[in-house]
Amino acid sequence: MRTIVLWATVIGTCVYADDERPNVVLFMPDDMGFLWSESPDDPAGGTEFDPTYVPNMNRIRDEGVIFTSAYTAGPKCSPARFNLLTGRYCSRSQHARDGSIGDRTNVGVPSCKIEGSDISQTIQKQMQDAGYTTIHSGKFHLLPEGAGINCWSDYNAAWRGAHDTGFEEDGGMYCTNMGDPTLSFSHNLDWMTSLSENAMETAVGAGQPFFLYFASTMPHGPNGVHALTNFADTNTPNGTLSASPVSGMPSRQQILNEGLRQSKLVGVIATDYALGALVSKLESLQVLDSTIIIVLMDHGTIAKDHLYEGGTRIMMAARYPPHIAAHSTVSAPVANLDIVPTVLEAAGISAAYALDGQSWWSLVGSAGVGASTRDFVISEIDTDRSIVTASGYKYIQSQSGGTLNEYPASGQTHQFYDLALDPTEQNNVIDDPTYAATVAALQALLTCHDASTHRENPTGEACTLTGSGAPTTPPTAPPTTLSPTSARAMGGMGSMAGMMGMGR
Repeated sequence: MRTIVLWATVIGTCVYADDERPNVVLFMPDDMGFLWSESPDDPAGGTEFDPTYVPNMNRIRDEGVIFTSAYTAGPKCSPARFNLLTGRYCSRSQHARDGSIGDRTNVGVPSCKIEGSDISQTIQKQMQDAGYTTIHSGKFHLLPEGAGINCWSDYNAAWRGAHDTGFEEDGGMYCTNMGDPTLSFSHNLDWMTSLSENAMETAVGAGQPFFLYFASTMPHGPNGVHALTNFADTNTPNGTLSASPVSGMPSRQQILNEGLRQSKLVGVIATDYALGALVSKLESLQVLDSTIIIVLMDHGTIAKDHLYEGGTRIMMAARYPPHIAAHSTVSAPVANLDIVPTVLEAAGISAAYALDGQSWWSLVGSAGVGASTRDFVISEIDTDRSIVTASGYKYIQSQSGGTLNEYPASGQTHQFYDLALDPTEQNNVIDDPTYAATVAALQALLTCHDASTHRENPTGEACTLTGSGAPTTPPTAPPTTLSPTSARAMGGMGSMAGMMGMGR
């Protein structure tokens, strides 16, 4: 417990002097490929991509903790963002439940939106109520459609939608994807970064801690080369600026050259430079080491929109020297759902609503790694659900029948994989008697989850895994030095096309 200097805010289990509460930067690119060694395998194989293109992301990884078994609870844009900002499964979303039929909520881009009772159940609202300056920058993608909001023709109305969820300061908003070719703007990280830096500086000058959610619109489409070539840095969703924004980012020409004028690569490099500019600003404000920086992918790109490892596994890393030791690694499973409870715990704030996420703050303490709180991670897309256990067993139940050529059993209702033996999920062993007890345990867990998130009558109960989730008779094992976690970590980085999101 820290010494109380003037007056303290007491929320939850921690006590902080107001000027000692950590700032938070939550940085998430859009459709970022998995460039690092802990990437899941790509069944299509291919050539490794060079992670040296992202030195600023690598800095966060090197100076903090890397989670080698991190997952998204929703492997697509809006579901992942709902998970991240609420700490809840999208199947609990009022908008998704109201728009679904049948017992199981449909989890997808049109359905995972924030409205009604969900508006107050966000991390930004919790931080705002605790006295934080809350800043949103980039892609929001959580405004309900048909709510009288025209994203592109009425910027102020769109911003009010995000503001109502708890964001106080506008760091440059893109309310949804830029699919309209007639738009007078495109990606503009210079604008977003400049506004975010100004908002951080204002908060620091006022002696207020801040929470910045920076959701880059890149490397997702539209084409990054076209954006940096055909649009000026003064073209924004909020109109044309009178002067170029000052962000600390390099020139667009430099980014185009370094990205070899390849759209996805240009987007990756531009996004990394935005992170670098934000970090430099934190350094100049002398608050870098008092700021928790979390960098994560929204979802995988090898199997985006599917529940295979290539869709649900993500990169996640965090830096905060007072609590997190440099060059740390956590192999226990974590999820994007866990960001909300983790940040709230770090800031000394008790959540005002029930969370599905579990804090990993005790796992990353500089004094030593604590015990894992997760036995499993559940992921959702459409009406499909998956469970992966800490011991590396995975069950998928598909109601949608969606298929993906690289995965032979895709479309089958029931699938089970031993990831230590089959990291690319090529061999569905659902009928192997060796795994019968494990399959039954995971099916019972999913039955509980379905009841907890039932579209019409959710129980809301927290579900637990009965037993160890391991088969009673061990299957043919890999070499003793290869654990389920290390099997995934050693699996290589997959193809460039998969990691960069090309053709997906």
